[in-house]
Amino acid sequence: IYEEKCKSFQIVNSPVLSPAKFSFSSPWFYFENEELKIVLRDFIIEQGGFDVIHFQNLEGLSLKVLELKKEFSNTKFILSLHNYYPFCPQVMLWEQERQACQHIECGVHCIKCMPKDVYRNKVIWNQNINYLRIEKRDDLYLKKVQNIVEYVYRIYSKYRFDNIPLKKARELGTFFKEYRKINAYYINQYIDYVLAVSKRVSEIAAISGICEEKLRVSYIGTEIANKQVKTLRYPYNGEIFSICYLGYMRKEKGFFFFLNALKQIPENYSKKIRV
Repeated sequence: IYEEKCKSFQIVNSPVLSPAKFSFSSPWFYFENEELKIVLRDFIIEQGGFDVIHFQNLEGLSLKVLELKKEFSNTKFILSLHNYYPFCPQVMLWEQERQACQHIECGVHCIKCMPKDVYRNKVIWNQNINYLRIEKRDDLYLKKVQNIVEYVYRIYSKYRFDNIPLKKARELGTFFKEYRKINAYYINQYIDYVLAVSKRVSEIAAISGICEEKLRVSYIGTEIANKQVKTLRYPYNGEIFSICYLGYMRKEKGFFFFLNALKQIPENYSKKIRV
């Protein structure tokens, strides 16, 4: 899409499902999968050598890919922390969508934070149906596939996390107890620099076990934005005031706080606001 200026590649059918919530019920794929390491190694050999490999996120990859640093020791491995995935299987460190998570370790309490109807096969089936739609299969065929999937959903519904057997919950809890420790070990072992998108993210990373010597604060954005403000700021003339909300419409992004704030504005002002 960028012609020869910048080549774009994708890993198709990654065994580690992304976003992370899709992998919640089977986290061992993230820790143990070797296939993605082989895929990435072949890519580096075929397309490299690279001075820097910058991991903007680890979702959709396995932790094993970081071991490639041993084979490509002259390449800088950099990780950006746009979210808290290495420290939180739910990604956001946002406990039950109500408050910042204060737990120093992961564990059984992580299970309470997850969506109640996410299981690996459901996600894969949904993706398959979407693929078939793109392939423009006939409607009758798609309807049959959909009926089969809905039937299997009903069977799988007994494995919802709110009905999860105690033994399975303990297994996941034990697994997640090691989650943050293992991530911190791999990052400290194989990543040269960790770029935190804010000072607070850097502090949380250090608390979670990342070596402070590797941490750098690197704010998202560029300096050009500061210069543009001086020349592109529109004067407000008392008529319509435009506000743009950028981000997911979720609690941790402040969306509902934003809506509640708009509700509090007197009508004589709110009728002049365009969102």
